[in-house]
Amino acid sequence: MRHARGRFLPLYRHDDSLVTLVGDAAIAPVTEAVGKRTGLRANLVQGEFGKVERLIQSTYGAPASSVLDQLAEQTVELSQDIERQKSPTSLLKSLLSSAIKRRVTDVHVSPSGKSCHILFRVDGVLQPVIAIPNDVTGRLVSYIKLTAEMDIAEQRRPQDGSYRDTIAGVPVVVRVSSMVTNFGERLVLRLLPESDDSRHLGDLGFFEEDVALLSRLMCRPSGLVLITGPTGSGKSSTLHAGLRMQQLIERNVLTVEDPIEIRVPGAGQTEVNRKAGYDFGKALRHMLRHDPDVILVGEMRDDETAKAAFDASSTGHLVLSTLHVTSVFGVLSRLVPMGVQPQVIAENLLLVLNQRLVRKLCESCKQPEHSREIKRSG
Repeated sequence: MRHARGRFLPLYRHDDSLVTLVGDAAIAPVTEAVGKRTGLRANLVQGEFGKVERLIQSTYGAPASSVLDQLAEQTVELSQDIERQKSPTSLLKSLLSSAIKRRVTDVHVSPSGKSCHILFRVDGVLQPVIAIPNDVTGRLVSYIKLTAEMDIAEQRRPQDGSYRDTIAGVPVVVRVSSMVTNFGERLVLRLLPESDDSRHLGDLGFFEEDVALLSRLMCRPSGLVLITGPTGSGKSSTLHAGLRMQQLIERNVLTVEDPIEIRVPGAGQTEVNRKAGYDFGKALRHMLRHDPDVILVGEMRDDETAKAAFDASSTGHLVLSTLHVTSVFGVLSRLVPMGVQPQVIAENLLLVLNQRLVRKLCESCKQPEHSREIKRSG
């Protein structure tokens, strides 16, 4: 039998404790091992031994006995950076490296008076990671704003910025947004890893009949396809999967995005540059001079972009884009105020898809439910 430390999985840090899933009743060695390696108090949650072992393997891709070593890299670094009063450069690097490894979509820097809380959004749920002192917070916020080309002297107005970096070996675009609160500036960092995602529509979880419909309409010679849903619902993945259905050798495919998240070989991809006055609308009108067959517009954000997209679709181009609405029925109420006439919408709009991401069930704690229980819960 292996040492008990090989039968547990660190889940997340909460203040001075480490919430840990254990696979057997030998909790004393686990508590001792966690405290010795991390300096944190172990908050243990009991799980079935076999499921915990499988979860460790799937999470770390390594023998269970190596969990503590990886934990030291991903979690303890954050505490060490604060305790040693290292530069904000080192602290930010540790935070973002841990975030990328945990597939975090957003990092929240949230001041609360006595300290500042760092939270990660994982699978749609915010999780507390660490609390940092206020003197460290000020330097960290200033460094993030400077890196994102924001005005560090301006602390009265909200600001937006972005930058590119390679984090934990992954090229990432970091979007930064600031907001003034009564405890100081609050930041949210959205992490957008760049990838060569080669998935097709059939790989994204759609029903077969939906894949068939999308495939047919996304290969039409002209018209407009809108993918809708809230932020972070997978709209870009669906759009790019649709692009891969095009005959990229025979058709001229151009995209304008903010930023380029997924690289598509064979397509001409460009990014907006607000500081240079190059936004979605201007980019789209310029693209029409480049003999396009298919145009992907990352998002319909304003009147100019919406009008230009429908103009392009009405002149013989296939346009794929996204719109932030919560339902299919909300599309008209967004497009008409943008200046797009209902008749133009009716003549050009091929498809509106509204989608959400569904959280996966935990392999360790999922339980079967009878259909009547599911119906009762709605």
